[in-house]
Amino acid sequence: MAANGLKPIPLIGQSTSPVGLDAIKNKEAGLEATTEYPGFDGAYRAIDALARQFRGQSVQPDEDATFTHWLITRDNLTDERPLPAVKDYESQFYELWGVK
Repeated sequence: MAANGLKPIPLIGQSTSPVGLDAIKNKEAGLEATTEYPGFDGAYRAIDALARQFRGQSVQPDEDATFTHWLITRDNLTDERPLPAVKDYESQFYELWGVK
């Protein structure tokens, strides 16, 4: 593109792989941002919904909770891996379940 006098188009990925996150952090390969899908957070929500179902409790709390849509850029990228949608989701679920 540069050879034709065109300004590079910023790239946005759809993965939170370590390689992609490093590329964003180091401004490499033209990757400006990526989106984050909270897979680990979602797994805990699925376990919670199953536990509620087996106990005969309402799963409405899981249905009402929404995932964040996070656009990760160099400005908000943290060193924490995996990237959580809710920073302390594990401890929140352990408290909810009465697990220490």
